[in-house]
Amino acid sequence: MVKKSTVRNKKIAIFIILIALICGISLSVMLINEYIPEPLKQVSSHDEKVNLIKKIQKDFSIALYYPKLENTIGETVALEAEKIFTNIIDMKEELIKDDASVMLLIDYKLKEISDSIIQIRFEIVDKNNPEGYYPSQTILLDKNTGNRIDTTQSFDDIALRLMRQNLRNMCKENADTKELGFSRVFLEKTADDINIFSNFYIEGNELVFIIDEFEQPIIFRQNAEEIANHINLNLGIIQTIEDPVVYIPNRYIDPSRPMVAITFDDGPHLENTPQILEVLRRYDSAATFFVVGNRIGEKGSQVVLNEIESGSQVGSHSYSHPNMARMKNLDEQFYLTPTKVYEDVSKWCYQISLFRPPYGAVSKRMANESPFPFIMWNIDTMDWKTRDVQSTVNEIMNKAKDGDIILMHDIHVESKDAFIEVVPKLIDSGFQLVTVSEMMNAKGITMENGKKYFSAN
Repeated sequence: MVKKSTVRNKKIAIFIILIALICGISLSVMLINEYIPEPLKQVSSHDEKVNLIKKIQKDFSIALYYPKLENTIGETVALEAEKIFTNIIDMKEELIKDDASVMLLIDYKLKEISDSIIQIRFEIVDKNNPEGYYPSQTILLDKNTGNRIDTTQSFDDIALRLMRQNLRNMCKENADTKELGFSRVFLEKTADDINIFSNFYIEGNELVFIIDEFEQPIIFRQNAEEIANHINLNLGIIQTIEDPVVYIPNRYIDPSRPMVAITFDDGPHLENTPQILEVLRRYDSAATFFVVGNRIGEKGSQVVLNEIESGSQVGSHSYSHPNMARMKNLDEQFYLTPTKVYEDVSKWCYQISLFRPPYGAVSKRMANESPFPFIMWNIDTMDWKTRDVQSTVNEIMNKAKDGDIILMHDIHVESKDAFIEVVPKLIDSGFQLVTVSEMMNAKGITMENGKKYFSAN
């Protein structure tokens, strides 16, 4: 019979062994956690003290360094660093590809932008794949409150409009991003989501935006001196480019891609035309509006100005819409509307250069006396007659080809609804929606006064 003391001693020995094993495992884990691979040791020097967050594993290691600052601003930086760290940890499965290990070093650059703003830019490098791309993350901090600045509220509508247009132009011009730039998903995203401009840093006199909402990461540089008066931040940058009286966006047109010019007669319309303009802006497109002069009242003047500032073209459709082919005195019908647009609407900033004759009627007298080219059409949607949305959409989609001039009327609600439906369809079909003058220029056609143009073909 085994003595009780012997059994008790064996139990004690086993317990001691288990404790030693547990302690040994814990010590090993602590040593692993304390260990930082040489590639992940901080390489840049900083004037301030530095904090470190890390996770060291066989196939996935990450070391994030951030500045140790005081008071609320220090708490904010620590919180933002933890967010970046956690987001990357959550992407582990996505980052580890083909059984390759990932070793991420996240260092930072701290810069005082002005008396009230600090910029901290976190730069990410995979030490096992230096050629891999990881978008940097930038935060702006208010030195007075210690809070992060919401950069989506940093720009007014004018700045956003200019940045959006410059971004779209850049993507459409660049061979690597051209297909993305002309795509419907890109146009809708850049129109609807101002958060695409939330991650940026200041470099000299440029705002450098890191846009990673698409499969293709985009780096977009905006001249801050162009929009400084419209940035709601003290960036210490002075605007050197004067604001124009009338903002007319400079849109990029690709001559090698198919295009159509949609034209609207008989406006402006106080309700329909603004909705048409909103669709044009969303899809980085333009139309040509042939307006009737005596329909431009006080409110109508603002609509016409909005047409100009949207990047669309304004032409004349006479002053009172008579059949000019039967008239002898043509001066009022030719000149009153352009004068009204030039002096009253645009304050001497925009001149009409195109004319659409009412009813499409042109006499020899008109041709001889006209100070403008006559813009006709080769696709008549008959929207004024059918007043049917689907019929108008079908007419356009079944007939549209490169160089066409399409006739519509913005005074009819059905025409407006048809336009809203047909624009994304045309974009998906590869068309650019341009003004008559843009299309003629792209096709190398020089228009002459008194001559009729039915298309750019």
